[in-house]
Amino acid sequence: MKRLLPVPMGFALLLLSSTEAWSLPPCPGSYDKTTWTDCVGKTILETGTPPDNIGDEYEGEFQNGKPHGEGTLRGIKNSK
Repeated sequence: MKRLLPVPMGFALLLLSSTEAWSLPPCPGSYDKTTWTDCVGKTILETGTPPDNIGDEYEGEFQNGKPHGEGTLRGIKNSK
């Protein structure tokens, strides 16, 4: 029995430590399409986005200065 305990403990430690590798770091400073890549941030969508989304708030992952991956889009301009 004493030999079996390290196996589940080692497996649990492996699972918990691997989740850190999946999370992205926070984006640096204010929104900048040249520096916001492979990070998580929050900004108001402006030009270069579909017209229906201009003015909406996006919070989530960015790649190459654009929303990419998991995130939340809040329709600010259409909400009352």
